Amino acid sequence: MVEKKSAKRGYMTPKEISAHLNKFNSTSDKLDYLDDVWKKRNLLSEETRHSVYDIYVDLCNNKIKHYRASGIVNRWFPNFIGLFKGEKLDEYESNLRYRHGSRDFVEAGRLFKREGDLAHDIGYLENAKKLYNNAAKFVKKGNEEFKRESPSFTSEEHSIEKKIKVVNDEIREKHRLRRSALRRAALSTSILGIFAGLFFLSSNITGNVIGLNQTPSNWIGGVLFLIGLVGALAYFKGR
Repeated sequence: MVEKKSAKRGYMTPKEISAHLNKFNSTSDKLDYLDDVWKKRNLLSEETRHSVYDIYVDLCNNKIKHYRASGIVNRWFPNFIGLFKGEKLDEYESNLRYRHGSRDFVEAGRLFKREGDLAHDIGYLENAKKLYNNAAKFVKKGNEEFKRESPSFTSEEHSIEKKIKVVNDEIREKHRLRRSALRRAALSTSILGIFAGLFFLSSNITGNVIGLNQTPSNWIGGVLFLIGLVGALAYFKGR
C-alpha cells in the first residue's frame, strides 16, 4: 500500500523510508543499506533524496551520541565503571578502557564524515563543512592513541582534511558567483536608472514626446536617477 502511494506520488517520505528500514535489526545495517541507495541517487526524485538524507542524519546522530558518551566514560572516567561493578580497575583494565574510548571517538568521527559526504552530495555545503570539521576533531582525538601503531590513522585524518579543503573552495566559489551576480544586477540597475532618469529630466523630450507635465516628470526622473546612482555605488563598492 505504501509502495503504491509513493509510486503514485512520485517520491517517498521519511516515514515511508523508516518503515522500509524496519526489516533491518541494527542501525549499522540500516546505514549500509542507505549508503547503497545513495549510490543510485541520480535515479531518485529530489524529494526522495531529501527524505533519505533526513533519515540518514537521524540514524547517524543517534549512533554518534552513543559513541560520544561511551568515549567520554571510557577515556576519562574508567574507574567509575569499576565502582559500578564493585571493584577497582587495575592499570591494564584502565588502559584497555581508555583505548576502547578512543575507538569510540574515531567511530563518531567516521559517522560525522559519512553525514558530511551526504550533505556535500545534496548541496548543503555549510552543513558539510561543519560535519567534516567535527569528523576531523573526533578522529584526531581518538587517533592519538593509535598513530604510533599504524600510519593508516594519520592518512584518515588527511583524507578528512582534503574534504574540508574541497568544501571550503566550493563555498568560496559559491559566494564569488553570488557577488558577481549581485554586481551585474547593480550595474544593470545603474545604467537603466541613470539613462531613464536623464530621459525624464529632459523637459524637451518628456514634454514633447510623452506629454507629461514638467513637475511629475522631474520627480520621476529624479527618483530613477537616484536609483541609478545607488546601483552604481553598489557596483563599485562590490569590486
